[in-house]
Amino acid sequence: MAVRGWFAQMYEARVMQFQEILLRAAEALWRRELAGPKAARAMLEKQKGDFGIELVDRVFQHLPGYLAARRRGEYEDLSAYLPVLAEQLTAK
Repeated sequence: MAVRGWFAQMYEARVMQFQEILLRAAEALWRRELAGPKAARAMLEKQKGDFGIELVDRVFQHLPGYLAARRRGEYEDLSAYLPVLAEQLTAK
């Protein structure tokens, strides 16, 4: 997982890094719904530029698919989707 700067020092454990990245990607999705795509893009760019969280974009891109699948009843909750997300993020 590519992170740099204070983010990697603040969240030393990989699981904590991933949780924080997921939270930030979810916030960007929320911003997109409330304020539009430009607000979401600005937030994502800040996460990458200021905090070195390169993975946040890819996580963000997969969240709308999860939400649609959850509405269709494919996932009971986010924890059921996390293994799928991990596969999606590692796929080339």
